[in-house]
Amino acid sequence: MSPQSTTYWIQNFSSQSGQVINFEKSSIYFSKKTKPEVADTIKQMLGVKSMNSKEKYLGSPLIIGHSKQEAFKSIKKNFESRFNTWSSISLSQAAIERKFFWGHHSSKGHNPTAWLNICRPTELGGLAFRDLEKLNLALLTKLAWRICSESDSLLERTLSSKYFKNEDLLHQPVTAKNCSYVWNGISKGLEIVKQNFFMEINNGRKTKIWRDRWIPGMLHPPSPQNDHCRFYETILPESSQWNNQLIDFLFDVDTALKIQALFIDINKEDNMIWMPAKDGVFSVKGTYKLLSYNDREVQVDGRIIDRKVWKTLWKCKAAQSIKLFAWKCIRGIHSSKYKIAMYNSSLEVNCDICGYNEETIEHILLECRHGRAVWRGININIDSVRENCSTVSEWGVTLNPFTSLRKIHYHLASHMHESYATALTSSQTFRWKPPLENILKFNVDGSFDEDTNQFGTGIVLRISTGQCIGTKGTYGNGALSPEAVECLAIHEALLWAKSLNHTSIQIEADAKLVIQSINGHSLLIQWENRNLIKEIKYLSSSFILCTFDYVCRNDNQVANAIARTTR
Repeated sequence: MSPQSTTYWIQNFSSQSGQVINFEKSSIYFSKKTKPEVADTIKQMLGVKSMNSKEKYLGSPLIIGHSKQEAFKSIKKNFESRFNTWSSISLSQAAIERKFFWGHHSSKGHNPTAWLNICRPTELGGLAFRDLEKLNLALLTKLAWRICSESDSLLERTLSSKYFKNEDLLHQPVTAKNCSYVWNGISKGLEIVKQNFFMEINNGRKTKIWRDRWIPGMLHPPSPQNDHCRFYETILPESSQWNNQLIDFLFDVDTALKIQALFIDINKEDNMIWMPAKDGVFSVKGTYKLLSYNDREVQVDGRIIDRKVWKTLWKCKAAQSIKLFAWKCIRGIHSSKYKIAMYNSSLEVNCDICGYNEETIEHILLECRHGRAVWRGININIDSVRENCSTVSEWGVTLNPFTSLRKIHYHLASHMHESYATALTSSQTFRWKPPLENILKFNVDGSFDEDTNQFGTGIVLRISTGQCIGTKGTYGNGALSPEAVECLAIHEALLWAKSLNHTSIQIEADAKLVIQSINGHSLLIQWENRNLIKEIKYLSSSFILCTFDYVCRNDNQVANAIARTTR
């Protein structure tokens, strides 16, 4: 490419994108193979200066060579130099993070628990500090997701021209050998995408019938019976209906029934769904949580700490410093003299207040006469606690957040003027209301057995006088969730209304999130039910008037009784 053509392409870019380059603030980098006379010509034509390989912008390197660690080493050193100047007294919480980040380079102090334990979610016994490696992987997964789900994007077209010319990215083996730094990272995120995507069927043209997950209730592709069949052949031409004869031929009975129950719209493209998210929408936050999730229980002195303990602790309306101290006590990583002496044998371990016993956390909180006087001052029977709990950790596990911990916070932070009186829910009287004249009201409900996946639906039909003119109950098997059963009950009511040829109906159900998902644009229930919501909206469009309203369980007892009896 000649120097003159460089000017042409820059001008062409500016006219197409609407972005004008400011050459006064620009610089140019030449590779070692560029001839010096060519480099000088280009610099003179553009009016820019040259830059070296170590040039930075806002502290980040602009040119990244073969050694990525060397390129970003200066940023790490800059952070280390700043962290080392922090005072552990004035910035205690920051000092904790500094110690866990960089403590392994220093001989000072000790690390009471592993960094990975601190990075665990709060409901699993951690402090939810960010694991930067997993956060980076989550961001790379976002790039891979965009490439796979946005097939018309410039990013997808650019990368496909080099790395996956013959087949879409989801269905070919990806290798990251001798490739760019960017593609090497995206390929790692792509593996996460392949494990967690699901195809929502519409016209079937983006879905591989034997290679994708696309049947709700099946977390793997169907077993191939005939590899020559393409997906669009399973849909009748020019219609949004399945080719039932072909489906019965290709699949076993159970799979065929699941497919035929799917609602499809051939006017829309297939859509990728992110399975770990409740609404099926990809997010970096949800992906990070997926990558960092560890179901291993926390053990202290051989005793497993139930997850309810952590949830109760962090939800309690107490000062954060008190909750953090309670967390340390439960995990056994407090800074009593006895604990610190394990790392410094020259330290005196006697209690500074009473001077008699070793300063263990049990002595400070349960045995020391000064500590016991404090407990009695806030009306906590510390003698009873000492009899029932041998350690402070054990006491923390059995701590009632609505008594002990809240009393502590009230007395230690009374200046905050926070009220902790238990709110009494006022009883409300509910009454079912009949529909307006010429409108049929369907009260629906579902009953679901999680052990057997059996379900029942109940429907009560009433007119404007309040008179019941019909009831209906349906039994089924193989439902995915209680929300799915509620959707099936509403679907059944719509079909019943259509069979009556009535154009104005009102449907009431006690499933609040289902009703909100039908009335709104966002999905508030599990993504597996998205197809049922679509079909409900499609059926409701055939009525002149069709409303969906939430009603409390007390006003829906008849439909509930029918559903339970049917199941």
